[in-house]
Amino acid sequence: MDPAQPITAAHGGYLLKVDEAGLDVLRFDGLATRARVLAGDDPHTAEATFVEALQCWRGGVLSDMPDRLRQHPAAMALAQRRLATALSYADLAMKLGQHENAAVQLQRLTGEDPLHGGLHEGLNARLMLALAGSGQQAAALRLFGEVRDRLADELGVRPGMEMREAHLRILQRESPATTLVAPSPGRSIPAQLPADVTGFAGREAQLEALDALVPEGSQASAVVIVTIEGIAGVGKTALAVHWAHRVRSRYPDGQLYVDLRGYASGAPVRPLDALSRFLHALGVPAEQVPIDVEEGMGLYRTLLANRRVLIVLDNASGVDQVRPLLPGSAGCLVLVTSRGRLGGLSAREGAYRLALDGLHPDEAKALLARSVGQDRMRDEAASVAELLEACAYLPLALRIAAANINSGPHTEIAAYTADLRRHGRLAGLSVEGDEQGAVQAAFDLSYAQLEPDSQNLFRLLGLIPGTDFSPDEAIAMTGGTPAKVRRGLGHLVSANLVHPEPGDRYSLHDLLAEYASLRAREDDATVALDRLLDFYLHTAHAATSLLFPDTSRLPVPKMADGAHVVVLADETEAISWLDAERPNLIAAANWAAANGPRRYAWQITDVLRGYFISRGHGVDGLEICHVALDAARQEGDRLAEASMLDILGLVYYNLSDYQRAITHHNEALALNRQISNRAGEAASLHNLGRVHSQLGRPAQAASYYSQALTIHRETGNRVGEATGLNYVGVAQLSLGRPDQALSWHKQSITLARDLGNRYVEARALNGAGLAHWAMGELDNSVQCHLRALATCRQLGDRHGEVSTIICLAETHCDAGRYRRAVVLARTGITQGRQLGERRHEVSGLDIVATAHMRRGHTDIALGHYRDALQLARDIEFRYGETSVLIGMAAALRRSGHVAEALTAARDALAVMRDSGMRLLEARALTVLALGHLAFNDFSRAYDHAQQALTIARKTGQRLVEAWARQAKCLVLRGLGETGEAMVERGAADAIYTALGVPPVEDL
Repeated sequence: MDPAQPITAAHGGYLLKVDEAGLDVLRFDGLATRARVLAGDDPHTAEATFVEALQCWRGGVLSDMPDRLRQHPAAMALAQRRLATALSYADLAMKLGQHENAAVQLQRLTGEDPLHGGLHEGLNARLMLALAGSGQQAAALRLFGEVRDRLADELGVRPGMEMREAHLRILQRESPATTLVAPSPGRSIPAQLPADVTGFAGREAQLEALDALVPEGSQASAVVIVTIEGIAGVGKTALAVHWAHRVRSRYPDGQLYVDLRGYASGAPVRPLDALSRFLHALGVPAEQVPIDVEEGMGLYRTLLANRRVLIVLDNASGVDQVRPLLPGSAGCLVLVTSRGRLGGLSAREGAYRLALDGLHPDEAKALLARSVGQDRMRDEAASVAELLEACAYLPLALRIAAANINSGPHTEIAAYTADLRRHGRLAGLSVEGDEQGAVQAAFDLSYAQLEPDSQNLFRLLGLIPGTDFSPDEAIAMTGGTPAKVRRGLGHLVSANLVHPEPGDRYSLHDLLAEYASLRAREDDATVALDRLLDFYLHTAHAATSLLFPDTSRLPVPKMADGAHVVVLADETEAISWLDAERPNLIAAANWAAANGPRRYAWQITDVLRGYFISRGHGVDGLEICHVALDAARQEGDRLAEASMLDILGLVYYNLSDYQRAITHHNEALALNRQISNRAGEAASLHNLGRVHSQLGRPAQAASYYSQALTIHRETGNRVGEATGLNYVGVAQLSLGRPDQALSWHKQSITLARDLGNRYVEARALNGAGLAHWAMGELDNSVQCHLRALATCRQLGDRHGEVSTIICLAETHCDAGRYRRAVVLARTGITQGRQLGERRHEVSGLDIVATAHMRRGHTDIALGHYRDALQLARDIEFRYGETSVLIGMAAALRRSGHVAEALTAARDALAVMRDSGMRLLEARALTVLALGHLAFNDFSRAYDHAQQALTIARKTGQRLVEAWARQAKCLVLRGLGETGEAMVERGAADAIYTALGVPPVEDL
């Protein structure tokens, strides 16, 4: 800085010439940048530089200035830079073991956090780890409890993943040190690798070859693809998983793994299903996963751009199964295992090929010695050589042979080897050059050494359609006691025929599953399979009956005497069981549709109706529904066909695909009427009402709801009546009659409570909250929404939860609690995306935009409004479109674009008058009046303000009445009618006071 002339005139203003020595902000930014550059090569110097940067701060940005200045975008951006620097410093300091220093810096910031009010989860998670690392575990746990309580009380949300993981690490007394190479903030970091192989031996040359393929640093110019090819049992998966664990630290953005089941007895994993799993692991909400492979590939490659992720594609059947799962940019490494040659990947994608043969004799000896012991190996050296040759040096055969030698009747390796050769020849399975024969011979011997009960169990396990199983599936198939089945599973694990998985689950190697299923064909497995399908059907029925006791469903056949079913104590256990078994339930329905009895396909799907409605999982829902619909049509069961059509409509509704939802519900309605199924007819009518309501057709929706309600009353369906009462209220609110809507909702709440139906009660409470919101009774609205939210969370009703969060956010926004509204709206947007409910994304963006607009950030608001408007039109969400247009009109007027503001307001009114949605009409007229006022068109401004006032008073919308009176006051002032203007403003202020709501000074 030139001390003689620091300020000069420039461009009609003044310029302050200053450098780092004269302005602490510039010094801070420069030091922080240098620290980040140094962090990789010289962490200790970087740590000292970070401290120097943070010492530039002596308090919050503009801490002694009014809120309006402290919340200026420039001030907020500077506060964000300080926060990011403090977090980077904390990560580095804890890496260097300086937890106490990290805690000191973070504690300074928690009281000066203007962005998040002390609730920034990354900041608090690091502070917890820093406190724990400096010996203050109690303080760390106390901090978690305080933040958790504040999140619940102030925002109605729970701690996020980052805080929960820090809490768990402290409870488990894990080292709280953080990694120096941190993944990109806010990203989901998958860690899907299976457990490393116990007792891995050999393959040193192959491991070195793989190591050489990993690029150093950021040198990769393309995706590295490696194929490991070889026969069954040669150890492809073991090598891939072992090496992946060995190098995973070089891929800080995560590891993805999928068993593609290319050679399993059942259907291989579809590329779309594998993409769905990967996208979910990468943080994509389950229901936002595209149902088209091409779209899924595009999203997958976008998420992996500029990331270093290790991807293991195990047991691929061919290149067509692999290609959709390949990233599109450098940085990632893909490891593919397959029994077949994947030459297409080498030719087109430049994949490196690693062909596996049997182990080198020395490596094979080392593997065998780990199980049978070095002493025995030395004592029977000649026999060991023969055994290795008989097993073709294949790891799988050797592991099974070792298990047999240790637990079987053979006391000498020579005797076992002779038996192995004899057994292989007798079975006709071992011929020259046929390594597969050696594996099958080993299987035969292992199987022969099992007790008859364990043999039977093993055979039946090969029939399970899913990828894994719990002891309950085994109990169901065998009809044995839990103790007997667990004992049998223990024997199979000891024989290396079954692999234990986390969570008391088990799986079979695909080759063993194929072998077991071939053995099972010797028996009549029909009874066992029917038992398994009955188990899935009746346990799923028990779970959904607990969660959704009054959901309409098809009759479920009586359970056979002695059949096994899991006893579920409460809703939590029911949800956990359904979530864990969902892939197996889908596999069972597919199996039944393809192999029979087909009825299980639609029966399992039907009992899952409430689960798919409330929990989401749209891709899975579409798959199982289409399969079940085809099965019902093949069997000519029209009742089942109608049910499957209705469930498909519900899934499409949840995915905001309203036209397909209407198509399927209409087909279901016609079929239900043809077969005189009145309960099904009422369900189809009700579902059509919900779709038309979202499309902004309240008159049609009200008609459908009323017809359904009439049928429920005529047939004595009290739960259906309670549901119908609630949804008639929904339609009345959309028609602009909040007082009538509240009456219907109250009737629904009363009946639902009489019936003990908490699901319907929660939905009706949310409806009542909306009616109170429309009437300006915001405290009553909040109470209704909070009660509904608590119930939805207890029931695991994710769709109800996100709907309630959005409604709560809107209420807080109108009450002037903008920060809380934004946090809740963003939570709703995230959860809506997770469920595929795009309308909640529209509403959430609308609320965020409105909060920004009312705080004077019109440019930010307009960006959110435009995004919301585009999405609302894309999914034909007419109510959302109207609400967004009204907010956008206000923002455009505030930013000086008055003509565009008038157009937006008129468009909103046109949509409402075309559709019959009148709830927001008074709001739109108020905004339109203010637009005309900005043009000094006092006549039109007065007319629209008066119309808004008349409608608001007629419909009981007290808060909107206050806004209309305030707008009318401004018009009257423009006309010079000061006295009348003061009367209107006084009436508006009286309403604000009565409602306990702060006035909006700049409408």
